[in-house]
Amino acid sequence: MLLYHQRGVTLMAQLIDKQEAHDLIDQMPAEQIPATISFLKSMLGAVGDDEPVTEEDVQRYREAKAALNRPEKWACMEEVLADFGLTLDDFPLKK
Repeated sequence: MLLYHQRGVTLMAQLIDKQEAHDLIDQMPAEQIPATISFLKSMLGAVGDDEPVTEEDVQRYREAKAALNRPEKWACMEEVLADFGLTLDDFPLKK
């Protein structure tokens, strides 16, 4: 499954990939749709972001980088998933 464009991939392959993404979304439980939409929107924002970097952006980056050295400020996976309405049970281990 490819959800991104590669050089040399035909338009038909791109359409099939988009259709597969639509099909996967159609199969999702309704309670996972809001998190999926949020995730997809965040991906779109990262691709076409042409805003200039502000001093505030630089300061936030520095603060985030410094936070990596303070483990007491880290969030556990359960907290991160909860922000999206998910739990570890939503990702069963495949054996």
